[in-house]
Amino acid sequence: MAIERLAKRHPRIVVHAVDGDGPTLCEMLCKRNLDFVVARTWGSSFGEDFAGEYLFDESMFVIAGLKNRWSSRRRITFADLLNEPWVLPELDNPVGALIVEGFHRSGMALPRPQVVSNSMAVRTRLVEGRSF
Repeated sequence: MAIERLAKRHPRIVVHAVDGDGPTLCEMLCKRNLDFVVARTWGSSFGEDFAGEYLFDESMFVIAGLKNRWSSRRRITFADLLNEPWVLPELDNPVGALIVEGFHRSGMALPRPQVVSNSMAVRTRLVEGRSF
């Protein structure tokens, strides 16, 4: 991990890692509350005061916990999962927009989530169980 390498190289450094959505983190960067941000910018413009660098392309997947009945199926369509309990992020951010676009491209309506959270930790913990 980059933080481990940085801490090993500079043992007296103090790192404050902040978790959040891209727009919030970029706003914190503009206010100089952060020194740098790694985030999905999805077409954001930082203006002349900041430089951005494209790091990599990331795919998005629908996932289920190992104990979930869907995890053993080989072929699943969005239509199969529409009435299942979903945990999704807020849709008014870049990740939410990508989710909406994915369902739109598949010709399917967006499922109604049972839980909405922008916390990746919350979403992951819920998916690890049997229900989501």
